[in-house]
Amino acid sequence: MPGGASPRVSIRPMADRPPRPEAPEAPLPTDCCGSGCAVCVLDAYADELAAYQRALEQWEAAYGSEQATDDAPEEG
Repeated sequence: MPGGASPRVSIRPMADRPPRPEAPEAPLPTDCCGSGCAVCVLDAYADELAAYQRALEQWEAAYGSEQATDDAPEEG
């Protein structure tokens, strides 16, 4: 740029950004009956958690990771 000026960077205002994805609520230990259900609540949660992590990666790639990641569920 002439005169040492830096190029303009267009940043979307916060109001124009979609909300940051929210982590799914983890099931309680008592939510699984242990009967070997075809669709266990723990399996459903694992699927929801994987979808959340993909959505969060896409959101952060598009809008940055400016918010703390303390809202991510603990694994284990």
